[in-house]
Amino acid sequence: MAALGATPLTLQPERLESRLHQPPRPNIVLIMADDFPRAALHAYGLPRRFDVAPNLMSLYHSSNGVAMSEGYTTSSLCTPSRLAFMTGRYASENLLDAQPFRCCTRDLREQTTLHRVLKGAGFFTGYFGKFHMVDDEPGVDPLNTLKMFGHKLPSACDGDLEDMFRMDCVNSVVKQLIGADQVESVYLDNEVLDERYHHPEEEAEKAVQFVRTAPMPFFLHMNPTLTHEPKDYTAALFEEPTTIQWGPRKAIRGSVTRGKPMDPQWLQSRLDARRLLRQKLRLKQGRVARCSREDHPCIGQESLRWPATIAAEIASNNAWPADILWQSGLGSYSHMEILAGAAWLDATLGRVFAEVRNRSGNNTLTIFTADHGNCKTGKGAPYSGGARVPLLLHWPMYAPPDSRLRMRHIDWLPTLASLAGASVPEGLSGVDRAAALWPTAFPFSPEKDDEAAFEGKHPLILENGFSRAVVSGQWKLVLNLLSPSEQAKAQKEATKAQVEASKGCFSFYGQMVGVNQLTYAGPSLYPHYCDSAQLYDLRHDPSEQRNVYLDHPRTTERLTKVLWDRGCGTAQSSCRWLKQHLTQRSPNSSRIAATQHPVHPTHLTLTADAT
Repeated sequence: MAALGATPLTLQPERLESRLHQPPRPNIVLIMADDFPRAALHAYGLPRRFDVAPNLMSLYHSSNGVAMSEGYTTSSLCTPSRLAFMTGRYASENLLDAQPFRCCTRDLREQTTLHRVLKGAGFFTGYFGKFHMVDDEPGVDPLNTLKMFGHKLPSACDGDLEDMFRMDCVNSVVKQLIGADQVESVYLDNEVLDERYHHPEEEAEKAVQFVRTAPMPFFLHMNPTLTHEPKDYTAALFEEPTTIQWGPRKAIRGSVTRGKPMDPQWLQSRLDARRLLRQKLRLKQGRVARCSREDHPCIGQESLRWPATIAAEIASNNAWPADILWQSGLGSYSHMEILAGAAWLDATLGRVFAEVRNRSGNNTLTIFTADHGNCKTGKGAPYSGGARVPLLLHWPMYAPPDSRLRMRHIDWLPTLASLAGASVPEGLSGVDRAAALWPTAFPFSPEKDDEAAFEGKHPLILENGFSRAVVSGQWKLVLNLLSPSEQAKAQKEATKAQVEASKGCFSFYGQMVGVNQLTYAGPSLYPHYCDSAQLYDLRHDPSEQRNVYLDHPRTTERLTKVLWDRGCGTAQSSCRWLKQHLTQRSPNSSRIAATQHPVHPTHLTLTADAT
């Protein structure tokens, strides 16, 4: 197979006129937070008196800054979301097998990536933080997966186990995979995201050094591990260990290695930063409890208190955007934890933003987003709490975009390619939206369709395992495409107790609900999660609580046709899988809703020219 990364970056004739008026190429700062909910930012509805993220909100409040209301990931899990952003293609197009979760993702060395495109356009590119784009079977060594597909590990990975898991090994591997100029402080996957080896301050410092020294124009791609880890932000902020080992606590081959001790200078700066943040958040320390980590004191959850009046208001339903739900029974503590995590992330970004202002001035495009929503708000499902992401944009040289324009993760590669002066590579599912976002920068561009026309040509398609969803105007169709044979397989693999506990409900990941943790809070937040066909009127039901599938058969059929025509990107294997499963849908596979009304999917036998 020809290497996708070898696509020539030649000008397309229809863009020649606009290229004659190409705006000055900006430095680009892209920050993709992990599991970050929009609800933690007052730009998305949180009352401003609860603002704990002044550095991020400075982008929003600055001249020509904007908070986009229609930012979407196309898959609300870490690996598929990050792959889609990096490649400009749907997650299903990045699989070696069209069957969801049948291992593994394509070798990124063979693909067009965001870094290769910008590097080819003359940008100096840097990648920092979480990677998680080598997908494999649970418990399998990601480095062994790479070797299985012919990847020769760099020399930094030679040597004994103590050396195998140094950061320079992983950094070298990722540099080869994505084609970046500089890669540092990378976490290959979630296995090493234990708090003892979780250093957001160090990640940010590496980014500061990059901005300070990189040749211009530069592309800073920062991927903070906050707010995925640690699980209890406030407890972690009180931890003051005297030494920390730098590197994974558990080697991915199963052997334990301590890695290298953190430099005392790094340790002190880390402690100083967290003390300041504790003061800012007015966190108080109660009793000290011993946690399960060896010789590592931490604070008992019940001992952490925010001021009571603030806690009560934060926990109230009025403090969160209308389309954001929280897993029931969390209580005020977990709501405050979300804000504590956002505050911690924001504190680490302050120096990065300051260095960017000092070094590159007004011609810098800063993008802040997330891979997907939080695990407490709908991660792992195609609902708004997981699929909609924060999207803050700031480019001081030009008027801010219309906040209502839709941006999918897959659109950023072609859009940034356009801003970099490169031609948009062929074979992408994403679309160049540079002229639509910044029309004053592209005054002669012919590509300024109205938003309705854009959405008609490029509908919002959401992928999560066996599910597909499409959003068109006020309507959203969600289908669980698990076939009868796949349902039977899921039941066979579950225990009797699991089958009974699931009440006949299948997750979007080919298992009974409760068997796989990838469901997260979805089944408890969305009452129709178990319905195989769901239709929502987002204008009147933004939190997706009422399935009106039976009431609007024509809308359902129209959106199913959209999925058939446009729901699989450019990869033929994923198109075959999608169309086969749409055709196999049967009324007998539908679950009876709690209202005792059958939720039967329309039984369509579609062909390529179906109407």
